[in-house]
Amino acid sequence: MDLLFSYSLPIADTGIVGEARITGAILPLNFSRVVFAGSAALLEDIQVSTCVLNWIDCVKFGKFVISLQSVSGLIIRGSYVIVDRAVQPWDVHYAIRFTFCENLTIDGSYILGHGFYLTSSNNININNIIFSDSVNGIYITESQNRGGSLLYVENSSNISVDNLKVLPYSTFGRVSFVQASRIRGLKLKNWGAPSAPLNFLSQPARFFETPYFQGIWENIFIEKIFTQNTFANISQFALVVSPVQRSINIQNLRIGYDFELPVFGNNQIIKGGQGKAVFDNGGIPTNFELSGTHFYDIFNSDTTGAIGILFTEKSDTALSQSAFTDIPASPNAPILFNGKGRVYLRMANDAIIYTRNYFVLGYNGFSGHSISSSGSFTVEYDLDKGNGFSNTWQDISNIVNETVNPTIGFKDKIRFTANSDNSNNFLRGFFLDGITTLAQQEAAIYIDTIQATLLITGLVIGSETRIYDVNNNELTGTESITSSSFEYIYNWTADFNVDLVVFKTDYIPVRISLTLTESGLTVPIQQRFDRVYLNP
Repeated sequence: MDLLFSYSLPIADTGIVGEARITGAILPLNFSRVVFAGSAALLEDIQVSTCVLNWIDCVKFGKFVISLQSVSGLIIRGSYVIVDRAVQPWDVHYAIRFTFCENLTIDGSYILGHGFYLTSSNNININNIIFSDSVNGIYITESQNRGGSLLYVENSSNISVDNLKVLPYSTFGRVSFVQASRIRGLKLKNWGAPSAPLNFLSQPARFFETPYFQGIWENIFIEKIFTQNTFANISQFALVVSPVQRSINIQNLRIGYDFELPVFGNNQIIKGGQGKAVFDNGGIPTNFELSGTHFYDIFNSDTTGAIGILFTEKSDTALSQSAFTDIPASPNAPILFNGKGRVYLRMANDAIIYTRNYFVLGYNGFSGHSISSSGSFTVEYDLDKGNGFSNTWQDISNIVNETVNPTIGFKDKIRFTANSDNSNNFLRGFFLDGITTLAQQEAAIYIDTIQATLLITGLVIGSETRIYDVNNNELTGTESITSSSFEYIYNWTADFNVDLVVFKTDYIPVRISLTLTESGLTVPIQQRFDRVYLNP
């Protein structure tokens, strides 16, 4: 079948053997309950170009691909089988290939063989897919010792794969489950569950890899991924050398305790996963200079975890700007970062305070802490267990006496102070040793939240600034600010009210009720001098 510049053509309840080429349909092209059976001689069984496609309840069985070029629309339900055992083991052929496609959704489909290949495409949503590369342990794709790949994506943006199921006996052999390069906007989300992970049986499967030296990597979200018997090839992330690597969110990625924590991008978030705790230089590769990646938490066994700090410089994001406060003993000797996971506190009483910007879930207490450093430091902590920080510093040795609610979680504030002058005083690794249970880990799922910022400006330096909820519980605050602004980063799910309180000796106290919204809020303050106040 060969159609060129056709009007809308509904094709339903039929079968097509051989190739089908459709280009330039003027109105939406509708396929419904159509079975395609390709010939072994064809490179592309079905080629659809330059149209809006509505593809419902169809079946594709054949050797090679459905090729979509400059196509938008919907592919809903249906089954797509790739049988190519005769080709060379280094060849890879996918059920559906996207080129220059935009605004296309695939939902509720069954894929057997290889999955999806995307290049130069934008806004592609792949939802509710059932995938397998084998039947009863026997590959149907390529040679017998090589499995299939779910997703290969390059030179694309805003690609999403949500709610994936994998059938038993899928192993993926020597092919990585996902491969990606040169991409802005990739979201992999809701694959398996803590109680029902995707199971790759006895043969380890690579979860993810990216070719080396492959350009831009930006706005990557890997969230709520649960697998078993998976080879953690994600460590190759650390070897990617790219001009742009930033805004990478790895959250609830649980593919095994042997997983190496990947620290490879600016403004990276790593929380609620499984893996090895990083230590020296925070696991940052020596050829990288990172900023804006400051915190992580990761379970490293059924009963333990690490809640850590990465010593990188600030970036220009709001979350990074509030991550730490450096307090040099002398303004002539500032605290320095080397860009590779070390911070230097070279004078006695140099200090740096890290304040975690999210609540860590899944722990009930602490067994101690671990630190990698050169020189002597005093380490102190404060905890927010849901009602604000106590504003009292305790020696880090007392952390073992703390209990926390694994569901509510906690924020930690850690202060490091140099005890002597030494040009080689530096910190390069720190984490709290958390105590957990497998049940607590399974319940510790970070929900999607929108973070926004309340910014208070025009403050008098030295003012005490605090924010309270409607029940007068302190949400955040500081006794004496060191700049003319104060920032509160909050998780937004619905608008809520708070009270801002500002107090400074010789000034009239300020108390203002505010409504915090999804977009954040900036509030300029003008503190008035109290002419009748008498300081005793």
